[in-house]
Amino acid sequence: MTICGTDDDRTEDRTLTSQHSWPVLLGLAIKAKYELLRLDSEQQWETLPRVKNTDAAIQQFEYERRLTIPSDYRDFLLHADGWEGCFFDLGLFGLSELRGAENGMPALELLRRYTNNGTLRDSGIVADEVLPIVAGPVEHLVLMVHSGARAGRVIWFDGGAERTAYPDFADFFEDLLGIMQDRVEQLTPGERPR
Repeated sequence: MTICGTDDDRTEDRTLTSQHSWPVLLGLAIKAKYELLRLDSEQQWETLPRVKNTDAAIQQFEYERRLTIPSDYRDFLLHADGWEGCFFDLGLFGLSELRGAENGMPALELLRRYTNNGTLRDSGIVADEVLPIVAGPVEHLVLMVHSGARAGRVIWFDGGAERTAYPDFADFFEDLLGIMQDRVEQLTPGERPR
């Protein structure tokens, strides 16, 4: 399942509906994560989203970095300060990783490599305009554009190539949730509904 769009699909003040609010999306992801743990415990870590950020902490980060975090990622951070091991080894970044701690440093190194080898250029991305927001093994890197005309756009790189682009973080998260739910369905024994 891939949920993606173009810059033209983006609305200026995109807000999640109550049907797709962060508490609902995070709850569905936690449920899928624990189903995956039950069905495939050797491939998953037992983790939960970290405790939410405060608006003051996010503003401090923006001041330090002289950038503005796009609104839907900001909303995510106000509900969860990242989620290490969300799906297999993919970790959703909170403020500590955005500052380069934990998985943030390898993500910055991968960003440098993708800049130097032309991967970002080939995708029309300027390194100074993006933040790594997800990283994982085998060269998985997800970047969010934080400035310019495409601010808010999210691009997922896998193995040195662009995998998918999304209009914003919420669409990326919904796609990741769909991938998790598809994996649960694949691992669930018995007849599947048609």
